[in-house]
Amino acid sequence: MNRFCHGYKKSNMKLRTVEACGDWVKSVDDEARYFFFREEGNYHCSPCPQKYTGHPTTGTGAQNSKIFIYRILQWRRPAWMNDFQRVSNNRFCHGYKKSAFNHRNIPACAKWVMSIDKETKYFFFRQEGNFHCSPCPLSYEGHPTKGTGH
Repeated sequence: MNRFCHGYKKSNMKLRTVEACGDWVKSVDDEARYFFFREEGNYHCSPCPQKYTGHPTTGTGAQNSKIFIYRILQWRRPAWMNDFQRVSNNRFCHGYKKSAFNHRNIPACAKWVMSIDKETKYFFFRQEGNFHCSPCPLSYEGHPTKGTGH
């Protein structure tokens, strides 16, 4: 109640209902499990980051206006999650060599990575901006922070 998630990226301030906010959140972030919505003022609507697990206060900030966090009940796992597991959030591997900027989703990035580096076990993908896609070097072993940049 009256809390918002820290570390959110995308926001929309034109939606006037919880339903409209929830629909928008699912359209821009198919992995979102939670979102917050301010029901007055600027109608701030935003997905919570992946690290938010639903705790009432952990990873959140307090607000005096009517702003609430909602859980998406009909969340569906994206198909790519059956083949790939995320090991870190908002990080990239140091020491990568090849990069592509024209792949718009995780399966397309993974297909390109496997086509140019058959030995790679990890890759990173930026899903906004320039859609940076690159294999991690063989020295990267999947640790969330070791060998990565923020």
